[in-house]
Amino acid sequence: MQPRRSTLDEAKKHAKEVATRLNKDGARAEIVSEKERRIYVLAKQACRPIKLEVDEVCRRYAELQRRLKDGTPEQAVDFKNDFGEEVRLGATSQDVLDEYLLDLAKRGVGDYHIRDVKRYLGGFVIEFPGVFSRVQTTKIDAFLASLGGKSRNKNNHRDAIISFYKFAELKGFLPHGHRLAAMATTEFSDPRQKITTELKPSP
Repeated sequence: MQPRRSTLDEAKKHAKEVATRLNKDGARAEIVSEKERRIYVLAKQACRPIKLEVDEVCRRYAELQRRLKDGTPEQAVDFKNDFGEEVRLGATSQDVLDEYLLDLAKRGVGDYHIRDVKRYLGGFVIEFPGVFSRVQTTKIDAFLASLGGKSRNKNNHRDAIISFYKFAELKGFLPHGHRLAAMATTEFSDPRQKITTELKPSP
C-alpha cells in the first residue's frame, strides 16, 4: 500500500517519519504481515504492566536464557519463588566474611582463631570479590592449588573455606540442602619421596 498525502509538506513530513522508523527498526518496520501486527499488539499489551517496550523484553529474555546453565527462565523463577525467601541474594564474599567474623566474636572464640580465619580467608575474598554464591568448585580448587607451601598449608586453607561455606549456608547466603562448592574441592597430599639408594644384599 502506497500512502498518499494531500500536500507536498505533509508528504515530506510522512517521509521523514518513515525514514526515522527505518533507521531505528530496520527495513521490516514498514513491511509486516497482518499476523505480525497482531502478535506485536498482543505483545505490547502484555508488556504494559511491567512498563517495558517489546524489544527490551525480548532482549532481556534472550539474555536470561543465555546466562542459564540449564533449564529455562520459567524454572529459575519457580526456584526463586520456592527457595528465594531463604536465600540472601547478591552478597559478596566480603559481606559474608564480615558477618562471619562478627559471629565468631559473639561466640567468644580466641584472638588466635580469628587471626587464622582472616589469614586463610583473606586471600579467598581478594581472589573472589564478587557475588559469593557464584564461586564454583573448579575456581576454588585452582585458588588452593596456586597457594605456596606444602599440602598442609593448602589443606588448612581448604578447611577454613569449608567452614566458611557451612556458615554461609547456615545464615542463608546459600540455599540449604545443596552441595556446597567448597565441600567438593580436592584434599591435597605431598608426593611421596622416592628412594634413590638400593640396599646392599646381605653377605
